[in-house]
This record gives sequence, C-alpha cells and structure tokens, in this order.
Amino acid sequence: MKGNVWNRSIHNCQFGLLLILLGCGRQQNTFAHKVNTVLSKPEYAATSMGVLIQRVGDEKILYEKDSQIAMLPASTLKWPVAIAAVETLGLDHRYKTQLIAKGEVREGVLDGDLILQGGGDPAFSTQTLLEWVANIKSQYRIRAITGKVIVDDSLFDEQTLSKGWSWDDLQYTYAAPTSAMTLDLNVTAISFVSTGEGNFTWDGGSLKSCFSLIPTDNGSSKISLERSLDRSTVFAHGGNVLSGSASRVFPVANPKECAKTILQNALLSQGIAIENQELKLAQGTKFVLFEKKSPPLVELLKKMLKESQNLYADMIFRSLDPREKGKSIAGARAVLGELLESARVPKYAYRIVDGSGLSRYNLISPQALTKLSL
Repeated sequence: MKGNVWNRSIHNCQFGLLLILLGCGRQQNTFAHKVNTVLSKPEYAATSMGVLIQRVGDEKILYEKDSQIAMLPASTLKWPVAIAAVETLGLDHRYKTQLIAKGEVREGVLDGDLILQGGGDPAFSTQTLLEWVANIKSQYRIRAITGKVIVDDSLFDEQTLSKGWSWDDLQYTYAAPTSAMTLDLNVTAISFVSTGEGNFTWDGGSLKSCFSLIPTDNGSSKISLERSLDRSTVFAHGGNVLSGSASRVFPVANPKECAKTILQNALLSQGIAIENQELKLAQGTKFVLFEKKSPPLVELLKKMLKESQNLYADMIFRSLDPREKGKSIAGARAVLGELLESARVPKYAYRIVDGSGLSRYNLISPQALTKLSL
C-alpha cells in the first residue's frame, strides 16, 4: 500500500492533530481529568470544539467531546488531503513544468510558438524560468519567435479561488490563487519609499512586472499599502504627500497572466524578438526545450503540513482529480470522498470545499479525522 511508509514515519513522531499518543501505564480517568482541565480554561469558554482521542491502532476511546459534530476544520483539513495524496499519487510523485517549442527552429528563428506548460508544481520558481530563457539563446541559438508566447495552465480548470473564501482575504498571501502554472508561490514583496510631493520609488521583487503601483492621498497619517481585490494593482495610501516607507507581501491576482508577463519580459531582455503571428502549425511539431520536476511529494507534504502552506495544499488537492486536463475541486473532492467512505466516515460528517481549509464552507467532524488516521 502506498501509504505504509508514510504511516510508519508519522507513527514515529509527535504529530499534534486530534490524536495524542499516550505513554504506557496512564489511567484513563486521570488523562480525562487533565484534558478537561485544559478545555475548561477561561479563554476557551466562548469556543465550540470537538475532541476525540485514541491510541493509534486501538479503537478504544480515551476521551470524547462532541466528536460527531462537523465543525470548521481550518488547517486540520490539510491532514486528510495529505493522506489522500499519498494514497492516490504515492510518496515519490513529482510534478513537472516544461518549456516547449511548437514549430521548427531554422537559422536562429523559432518558426512557431513558445509554450510554458504548467504541471501543478507549487515549488516552481521565477529563477528557473529566467535560467531557461537565458539558455534558449545560448543552447538553442534562438533569437526570434515568429509565433506567440503561450502559458498553458489547462492542467487545472479556470477556478483559481475556492468558494467560501472571504473577499477581504484575497490580498493576503494565505489566499494566493491556485493555478497549474505558479511562480514563487504566486506572491511577492512590494516595498515603497516616498520623499513626499509625489516623489517615490518602489520595488516588487521577482514578480514586479506583474504589478502596478499607484500612490494616493487619502488623508492618512502614515503610508500603508493595499492591493486591489480583482487585479494586481497596489495603492500606496498617503504616498503622494507623506515622507516614509512601507512594505508588504501580496499575492498576484492572475497567475497565468503574471507568468506570461515574466516570460515575455525575460525573452525581450535577452534580445529575443516576439512577432506574435497567428500561425497554422502542423501537429507533432512540439519538442521540449527544458523540463523541471518538483521535489517528491513527501517533501512537498512536509512543507505543507509543517508550515501550513495553503497554496501547496490547494494545488496538491486539485491534483487528486484523475483527469488529464481541467482538474477541478469537484474531481478532487470525489477522490477524497472515496477515501473517507473507505474509512467508514458517513457523508453527513464532512463537507470539503478546498484543500487548505481556508473556506468557511468546509466542515468535518473530529471522528472523521480520527478514523482516517487510525
């Protein structure tokens, strides 16, 4: 079974989800008293929580409180996503990103299109893409492209955000949009410096060309940065009239368009012309210029779980859909549902809307999480 190695490694470490591994010899009533003492603290008085505690490999319940009630799981939802990924894809699974030439290269000219094909790798970086572009010129001697520069993110469907995400979360990094073609986690640091009277400079790191910045005078007493909810425009409030600086990390609004902008700018900076002609190209003329595989799934899951990395979780979740193209949340949800069913979890005990747990529509019971883990 694909998950055996994963399960053994988890059993050998302390993992604080809903299971607590107990030392031998403790009395159940003593343990229950200690749990009740913790849950009775004043800071938890206004909260709703469910708890189910069992030893791994033992169905005996050591402690239970509202464990059959489906509740908002938040990031604990990443745990069943990780289990489903191991069972479905395997620990050694890798995602691959390719730069493809569609057409023929003659005397330094690619008579065709250049395609950046996303493979769902959450760890792919702008640095790798820039290295590829530099090597196009040095390795393949390409100095012009007669066709178009295309970003193919069709591995996933066009839904980049999940239902139930709060609208005001969209300018924060933990709500970065999901795309099969991702660069630098789809986020970058924006820094702004103003001397007042409209004089300013700004930087946006590796994804600067995907953003625009507009200084404003909104009567504020200090400079602050805010991104538009529907596009990658950053407003520097107070930046027109105040002296000072501000910095903040923002997600891009459209990962596909951002990747295309970065690729086109990199080509032009290398002196590679793009003619953008509409070409009718023969089938079978594609060849891979460069390919990058992600770290193995087990390494991606470590980062996802230890750092509670939302974009990793949503992209890995989407990749569970068995379809070759247009992988969707609905397709991934069906795969996770089959896993829950195999663990004898009733359908009323969960509702899965995304992979990160960010959606307010997600629900799952402590009992369901525990059944998956035993």
